[in-house]
Amino acid sequence: DQTYTIAFGGTVPTGDLTINKSDKIATIIGSGTLNNVLLSAGTLSFSPGYTYTFVAGKTLSVASGTTLNFAGTGPSNMVTLRSGTTDSPWCLTKTGTVSADYVDVKDSNASRPIVGYERRHDYARL
Repeated sequence: DQTYTIAFGGTVPTGDLTINKSDKIATIIGSGTLNNVLLSAGTLSFSPGYTYTFVAGKTLSVASGTTLNFAGTGPSNMVTLRSGTTDSPWCLTKTGTVSADYVDVKDSNASRPIVGYERRHDYARL
C-alpha cells in the first residue's frame, strides 16, 4: 500500500498521475490540485477532511476491475471535490467501481451513473 501526500495547496503532478497498484491500495491525502488521474489497477482512496480540486476539463478515469473510494466518515469529515474553475466541470469516467460516502461535489460530470445514498441525521429535541 502507498500514501501520496499533497502539500497544502500544492499541484500534483504537473502532468498526469497513473495509479497502477495491483491488489494494493493507494491513498491521496491533503488539499491540492490534480490534473488527469488514471486508476489502471488496484484501489485509489481519497481521504476525508480535505478539498481535492481538479483542473477544469481534466479527467479522473476508473478502469475496469479497479475501485475508487471517496471515504468520508461523516458530515463534518467529508471528501470535498471541486473544479478549479467555477461552472467548468472536471470529469469522472468509470468502468470500475466507485464507492462514495460523505462526499461534497461541485462542478463535475460523470460519464456513467454513480449510485449514492443520502444519509440524514435526525436529532431529538431535548
